[in-house]
Amino acid sequence: MRVIGRAISELVGVLTAGFIAFFVMLAYAAGLLLLLACGFACAGFLLVALFSMVMWFFTGGTHALHVMLGYFAYAGGTFSVIAALSYYHRKFMDGMKVRQDQRIKHQLTSCLGLIGLR
Repeated sequence: MRVIGRAISELVGVLTAGFIAFFVMLAYAAGLLLLLACGFACAGFLLVALFSMVMWFFTGGTHALHVMLGYFAYAGGTFSVIAALSYYHRKFMDGMKVRQDQRIKHQLTSCLGLIGLR
C-alpha cells in the first residue's frame, strides 16, 4: 500500500511541476516579447529623433529641437524599461542558481548518508 501511495505522490508532484512550469514559461515568453517590443519602440524613437536632429541642423527651427528632445526622452524611457527588466531577470536567475546549488549539495549529502559514506 505504501508503494502505491508513493507512486501517486510522485505522479501528483510531476504533474504539478509540469503545470507550474508551463505558466512560468508563458510568463518568460511574455517578458521576452515585452523586451522585444520595448527594443523596437526605442529604435523607432531614436530614428525619429535622428531625423528631427537633421532637420534642426538644416533649418535651425525650435520645433525640430523640441521634437528631437522629446523623442530622445521617449527613447530613454523605453530603454530604462529594458534595463529594469534585465536587472530583475538577472537578480531572479541568480537566486534560482543559488537555491539549485544548495538543493544539489543537500541531495548529494543525503545520498552519501544512505550508502553509509557520510
